[in-house]
Amino acid sequence: MNIQTAAGPGARYTPTTARERAAEFAELITGPVSEDGFPTEAVAALTRSGLLSAPLPPEYGGCGLGLLPGTMRPLLDTLRAVGRVDLSVGRLYEGHCNALQLIAQFGTEAQFRRAALDTIAGHMFAVWNTQGARGIDMTDGDASPILNGEKTYCSGAGHIGRPIVTVASKAASKGQDGTQMCLLRADELPMESDSSAWTPLGMAASVSGAIRLDHVAIDAGDLIGAPGDYQRQPWFSGGAVRFAAVQLGGAEALADETIAHLRRTGRDGDPYQTARVGSMAVLVESGRAWLIRAAEAADLVFGLPDPAPDAAAEAVHQANMTRTAIERVCLDVTEHAVRSIGVAGLLRPHPLERRVRDLTTYLRQPAPDATLAAVGRHVLARGNAG
Repeated sequence: MNIQTAAGPGARYTPTTARERAAEFAELITGPVSEDGFPTEAVAALTRSGLLSAPLPPEYGGCGLGLLPGTMRPLLDTLRAVGRVDLSVGRLYEGHCNALQLIAQFGTEAQFRRAALDTIAGHMFAVWNTQGARGIDMTDGDASPILNGEKTYCSGAGHIGRPIVTVASKAASKGQDGTQMCLLRADELPMESDSSAWTPLGMAASVSGAIRLDHVAIDAGDLIGAPGDYQRQPWFSGGAVRFAAVQLGGAEALADETIAHLRRTGRDGDPYQTARVGSMAVLVESGRAWLIRAAEAADLVFGLPDPAPDAAAEAVHQANMTRTAIERVCLDVTEHAVRSIGVAGLLRPHPLERRVRDLTTYLRQPAPDATLAAVGRHVLARGNAG
């Protein structure tokens, strides 16, 4: 689907509006998000602030974040702002934005229109791809496709109304990439969810449980794109900048908590503490610079039906470098924060304690070594460091 056409010839995103919506969301969260379960109130705040609809084009009341050309930087800034409030909520919101981008890129206009109306109605979207040995298979039923199988680490399992799951289609049996995207209307299907195994160090509120489908019939109109589209580049690897933005927001929150603690305890004049705070400031600013560069590269390909190959390769390269660099930023900021506050910051109910656990857990995104190796291969093939 060409989102530029669907949005109308006069549509324009407004970064100012996106910043205002992010600020309103932050004001609506008056205390720490509960770890006792799914963050229902925080997700409701996403809706009330307009952030849930922000990825939609202006004709649907959104800002076109990540969908219209030139919108990647405000999208990343918005994700960073949500992550700064709470990383679990940021993870859920990033998945929502990811799903809407996939439907816009690979779905039909009718599918995107329905997704937009569901978003306006308050449904949150997600992308559930991770699986164990089994996964989900799709077979032909008498009247519609049938799904059987399981997915793991499904953020918002049992609470998200519109997840996209990846399933194995017929193409897989023919030696092709048979990964097919399927939008589940979870509130209308007999889908089992199980969060009993989700007992992590951090990110508990993301409720990333398992889901199971047992001979579940779906509407063929909810199959998004063609087999293999989910892993098409540059969208697959290029999208990593979204979660990197959320993670950087978590690092910013660690710096905020450290500064507040030092000022509150009268230790802000200590030269060693001052140096550590200075190091955190430099690290955070470098992370922001990485996001800006990644956004510039992504804006040349995202939202376009057929981006130039060189631009697509550069977007993936910048995303891989940004993801790698921001992981290092977050680890270093975490070390500075813990050293600055000491054991007091690792004791509940100090706000640093949960933020350290959440960021430590969230940074364990898949295949970091393969990502760094991809950076090296790209540079070696090009013949210079850029």
